[in-house]
Amino acid sequence: MLHHVSRAVAVLALSGCLLAACGEEGAREATGEERLRINTVVQAYLSSPGGDSCGLLTEGFVEKLTGEKGAAALRRCRAQPRDSARNLELQTPVVVGDRALVSTDRDGVRGVVSLMRSDDDWKISDITYPKLPAAPSTRTQPPPTTGQAPRTQTQPPRTPAHAKPG
Repeated sequence: MLHHVSRAVAVLALSGCLLAACGEEGAREATGEERLRINTVVQAYLSSPGGDSCGLLTEGFVEKLTGEKGAAALRRCRAQPRDSARNLELQTPVVVGDRALVSTDRDGVRGVVSLMRSDDDWKISDITYPKLPAAPSTRTQPPPTTGQAPRTQTQPPRTPAHAKPG
């Protein structure tokens, strides 16, 4: 059931955001060689730990990832190590014109990879994973130090010797 929901979300996202830019061509599932090419690009990038796979990204996405422009962005991308996926599952790509979306499950985290077609090549134009909540801290904080030992219920408060009982 979840598989169908994520595919439906991908189709709706493509239909809503891309139809205006791509004309009247409808969303469809990629088949055959097109599916193989798209999934090969996504798998190669997400499974690669190094910068050799930066050529699988659009120039705009490389610049977004690195904060640099042009050749400097590509150099920085190639120099940055990445965590490669240990377990990667890809759903059937959904295509609208020269754009595609692939729902992924990367090491148990679901996300979406967006691609753009340039001639016969597909390149990754964005990768979206949900923001995960921060893990709760397991480190305990020490009690604040005031220079005095903490009082317990068995220790009455100290009164100065010159104070009169009340």
